[in-house]
Amino acid sequence: MNLRSLLCVLTPVICVGTLCGCGVEKRPFLVAQVCLENAEDLSAFTRQMQAIAQSESKTLVDHSADTHKELDMLGHPVEESRLRPVINMEIERRDGSGVLVGNSGLPGYQVALGFSEGTNLLGAEKFAQMVVSKLEKQWRIEIVPSPAKSISQPMANCN
Repeated sequence: MNLRSLLCVLTPVICVGTLCGCGVEKRPFLVAQVCLENAEDLSAFTRQMQAIAQSESKTLVDHSADTHKELDMLGHPVEESRLRPVINMEIERRDGSGVLVGNSGLPGYQVALGFSEGTNLLGAEKFAQMVVSKLEKQWRIEIVPSPAKSISQPMANCN
């Protein structure tokens, strides 16, 4: 599964019409949700994700501003408060595995991380565990049960 396909799974609002060009693809093998409290927490989270990308000799690609513009063009098909802030970032590894980070369909600072397997499931699983381990040191993390069958839901007791 590539990250573009994962984007289609995690951010269905963005995939309206031909904006995303989603095909039938595998869902993420792991989805974790993070409870961020505010803009300062989001900045710290983004810095942590940048450090994780750097540790993999990769770059954290932030599509948030472009996604915000795309949602503006769509006329905000979901309630306005759920679109602020717009979070859409990704790290893609050499083998096609990686993580897509987004909050589409979730309240403000709740973020879902969808992990794709690429061509090396074992390597992808190790990467996912490393990311979750680093993030859970600072934030509350919940793993979505059966990511192949379910989607992220708002976390209880989070903003």
